[in-house]
Amino acid sequence: MYRGWHCRPKGCHVRPFFGCALFWLQGRLCVGVAETSGSFPKTARLLQSREFRRVTRQGKKRLSRHFILYAARPLPGVERPRLGITASRKVGNAVVRNRVKRLIREFYRTRQDLLAPVLDFVVIAKGTAARCETRIMWQDLERLFGPYWRE
Repeated sequence: MYRGWHCRPKGCHVRPFFGCALFWLQGRLCVGVAETSGSFPKTARLLQSREFRRVTRQGKKRLSRHFILYAARPLPGVERPRLGITASRKVGNAVVRNRVKRLIREFYRTRQDLLAPVLDFVVIAKGTAARCETRIMWQDLERLFGPYWRE
């Protein structure tokens, strides 16, 4: 969970500090200090193509302007939510694809404690994701992940 929440209204300028996460949560700009080390271990990722296929076939699909999100129940024995990211060449060259994937990972990493207990997620970046600002990208992801936040 988060140690400190300092939520500000939209448009407020918050100076990030070392070790903080700056993000949008339910339409508000928030700064949170994660209690975790900030890592994104392999246990929090989908690594094999069969896992990606299972989630995309069995999962519920949600669409937005820049992304497609699939969410499915994991296989027995998985104890935490996991994320898989796909960005095809339609998104752009390797530098652009890696930037988009890095921003998705950062979005997920700062919010993984807020997600419902255990689900597997696959985020597929559309070609328009490369041309949007980080703020817009995170708002889009916020809308997609909205139903999966803890109450």
